[in-house]
Amino acid sequence: MNWTPRRIGGAGVLLLVAALIWDVAQHREAVTEIPQKPRSTFRQSVEGLGVLETSFQGALSLVHEKRVPLEDGTIKRIPVVGIEGHDPEFADSDMFLPDSKVRCWKADNRELLCEIRSPMGTVPMRTDSPSLALDSSSTWSFKDAVVSFPETSLEENYYLATPHLNVEPELRRFSSDVQFELRSGNLSLEGVGFVFEPSQQRGEWGTSGAVSWSLLDSEGHQWSGILEGPAVMGPGANEQNTLQFRVDGKSTIDFPADFSGLGTLQGEKLDFLLSKTNLGWQPLHASFLAECRFFSSDSSEDSFFEMQAPAAFFNWAEGTLEGLELPGPVSFSNHSVLSWAVADDGLWLETDGSGYAWGGIFGELQSGTFSASTCEFSSSETILRGPVRFANGTGGCDLFVADSAGNISLEGNASVQLEKDLHVQAEKIARDIQIEGKSETVTATGNVFARFQGREKLPVSLRASQLIYSPDWQYTKEPGFQATGSIQIKQDQASFVGRSFRYQNNGRAQLEGWPAAGEIETSNGKFRISAERILLDGDWVYPSGDPKIEIPAGNLGLDGSEVTISSKRMSYNLKSQAWELLGDVRFLGALRGRAQKVSGRPEAFEFFPGALGFCVLSGTLAEGDSFYLNA
Repeated sequence: MNWTPRRIGGAGVLLLVAALIWDVAQHREAVTEIPQKPRSTFRQSVEGLGVLETSFQGALSLVHEKRVPLEDGTIKRIPVVGIEGHDPEFADSDMFLPDSKVRCWKADNRELLCEIRSPMGTVPMRTDSPSLALDSSSTWSFKDAVVSFPETSLEENYYLATPHLNVEPELRRFSSDVQFELRSGNLSLEGVGFVFEPSQQRGEWGTSGAVSWSLLDSEGHQWSGILEGPAVMGPGANEQNTLQFRVDGKSTIDFPADFSGLGTLQGEKLDFLLSKTNLGWQPLHASFLAECRFFSSDSSEDSFFEMQAPAAFFNWAEGTLEGLELPGPVSFSNHSVLSWAVADDGLWLETDGSGYAWGGIFGELQSGTFSASTCEFSSSETILRGPVRFANGTGGCDLFVADSAGNISLEGNASVQLEKDLHVQAEKIARDIQIEGKSETVTATGNVFARFQGREKLPVSLRASQLIYSPDWQYTKEPGFQATGSIQIKQDQASFVGRSFRYQNNGRAQLEGWPAAGEIETSNGKFRISAERILLDGDWVYPSGDPKIEIPAGNLGLDGSEVTISSKRMSYNLKSQAWELLGDVRFLGALRGRAQKVSGRPEAFEFFPGALGFCVLSGTLAEGDSFYLNA
């Protein structure tokens, strides 16, 4: 309804009054049907008529236009904003319009920018206009508003809903400080507070609170997250058909559930770029340009991990996420193997939760700290490449492999400290967890070398082809190990060889072979022993199973090659160099004879006849004199 009262004279006023009186008289019956409560009126000052009060009933449509003078003297009328509704009410200069429908046009043309629908709109009116005119310089507000944007307007359909919407028509700016929902195809945002300029496709979302977002990519993966805003969203700077949003505050990206439990990436200074495709918005690039933290969604899983880095860069290719690059220094852990670790140069993370860290690694295993050159990890295993070194020189290797069950393998110059006094080196060392983790064994293979302490803290060294260790050896609740292959043992002034060696933490050890043998150096020279088994117990050596002693004849002052001694039982003390031979003691070679018991040291022996009733010895001294003893 557009009308403009003109200035008229006194006669015109009388004529107008008379016409009004006649019209009232002719429609007296209609006047009596006016509701008891009159509708509110809009007051405006009209030059020449004073103040007019106007009320409306029924449909109402108003358009605010911009008038541009042209060179030919004509006026170009450009629509800015229009509103439709019905049965308006007024209070001061505000119009309350039920079922409001607002249309906003793009600047300088007649293309529709957006459309607003609301059950109730509050629109300021101009009180100084000679006609009913919208005040487009003031802020309009709408209750439970829904804003739609045609695809021809913003290159992509948008849907915006909020319980309270403020509109600045001249600036074509929308805002709210309450909840909102924004949808554009497969992208949605929900939060509190926003400022949006649809003509520029730019807005700030979450001006009064955090924003939650979700995106369904072309492969059916559901992405989501939280933006602790405000998030600035608009067209990408250097890419066509793109949408970019940036957040300086904290933000999170929740990875799709089918990405092997990657969980959530949390950080600051998020930059997210989306590209428009036939399938909707698709990720093109994302990065956190400040401190960020990555942790899996379920801490109860063996694959649970955490990461922290100074930045994070997503690598998408044609809508498919190939992985993330985290520049160093990166701290990370997967808890099943790595309590924590730091990579100096960086880390690459795959979508299945596996990763590769490089540039010098330092961290902590369940057994202690370590250093390595690189680290590869997945839900099933963790691999360290060397040189790998363990804390305080307790071990190392070229390749370290551990699975989620706790099984560990060390390869290439492998060494490890299994007990305080047991250090093992080998080409490969593997730890296997058995019986639901309640028992474990460590197997070393290939050029095995071990150092340990026997009873009374005597240092012992061993070489073998294989060594198997258990902290609960044969269910004795004591640690122990067994070595097999070509066994070589060195203890003090004695060395032994055999095919099998068993050791327990109580200091007792047994060497077996075909036969087992040893060479012992004394103050009177060397001698050899051999037996099926040789028991090592601190300073004591106990050969058993057809034991024999071979002593060079010269060490005993005898002429000839050597003396061979056998008995049922033997014992020798490495410290005191004392011998004890029991049961059918026999001498062959340069010294011949027999006794039931022989004991003593190299310089003096005692012979006991026992039940035989006699001892016999015969031989030739080095000087050439022969002797024969019978007692």
